[in-house]
Amino acid sequence: MKHIIILVALFVLMPVAYSQQILTLEECRDMAVLNNKELQITATKIKGAEYQRKEAFTNYFPQISATGAYL
Repeated sequence: MKHIIILVALFVLMPVAYSQQILTLEECRDMAVLNNKELQITATKIKGAEYQRKEAFTNYFPQISATGAYL
């Protein structure tokens, strides 16, 4: 009975051992950078700052508008 339980436990745990993956240090760093929320937020803030700079630059020039009518 003891042997059967041990064999069943081994067969149940074997797929878990095969599903593990060995990662290199570079792969770990890349995954950490991709999943880091603070870095993603910072990148979004940088893009927002670039858009604000572009907006300020376009407001530097005089605004011209034209309307017309035809009868």
